[in-house]
Amino acid sequence: MVLTEEGLINIVSAIVVSRKIYQRLLTYVFSKTIRVFAVVLTIFAFFIIDKDFVLTTKMIIAMFFYNDFLTLSLATDNVGYSQKPDKWDIKKISIASLVFGIFSVLWIVGGIYIFGHLVFKLPLQNIKTLTFLALVLTIPVSIFSVRERGFGIKNMPSKALLFSMLFAIIGSNLMALYGFLMPKLPVYIVLTMDLYIFLMFIPFNILKIFTFKSLKMI
Repeated sequence: MVLTEEGLINIVSAIVVSRKIYQRLLTYVFSKTIRVFAVVLTIFAFFIIDKDFVLTTKMIIAMFFYNDFLTLSLATDNVGYSQKPDKWDIKKISIASLVFGIFSVLWIVGGIYIFGHLVFKLPLQNIKTLTFLALVLTIPVSIFSVRERGFGIKNMPSKALLFSMLFAIIGSNLMALYGFLMPKLPVYIVLTMDLYIFLMFIPFNILKIFTFKSLKMI
């Protein structure tokens, strides 16, 4: 470390920056785990239910396109930082990641099954579109949920991250509405799934606080 000014102010700034970097990396680890769980286990669950793959190759490519934009923008995020020293406790981080991943899968699969099969009684081709929409929308919601140690949103995301989130939300909605690379869905079904996935933010935050406190991560 090179001190460019007298006193300890530079050391304090370096500590703040390092803790923010840690939080960005933690956000990446959690969001990456959630995405892997969500995609793999959702495909597996609906293969058992419908005896067919619930995502086409084009849908998977489009989904990872949105995912890459969001992942890159995490490096610019305006995160908060811990008031206490952080350390990489892989065991605790792995347990928390597992809890968040399982919760996300249950929320996604439950919503798709309830609205796709029970409420709207959609054919399999339209359920594929509904699944694509749910998985893409889960990415920004999960990032918003894990980027803070506490409940809710204390620090607004960076412009790059906010733009990437809006791009993923609006883009996936338009693809589902107009049937680009997939069968189209009516407006009321798209809005229903939007609301359902966005409501995931509340129980996710409650689960996050409980998990972090149980593991003494806050």
